[in-house]
Amino acid sequence: MKKRYMTLRETAQYLGVSESFLYKATAKKEIPFIRLGRKLQFDVQRLDKLMDEKTVEPIDWSEKVNQWHERS
Repeated sequence: MKKRYMTLRETAQYLGVSESFLYKATAKKEIPFIRLGRKLQFDVQRLDKLMDEKTVEPIDWSEKVNQWHERS
């Protein structure tokens, strides 16, 4: 069974970022987290959703080329 909540260190590894980046992101409230006393916990489901929302889709170059040809 996959854990639902991760520590700061586990989350940094999961996302491929540094722990200091996560501290800064939580301070700016740019990433969802749970504070339990001095400990931070991160919900895997919410992190996955955030990553999906932040995904930038690539440009469909074939469509762009077709539009350029139509203009010519």
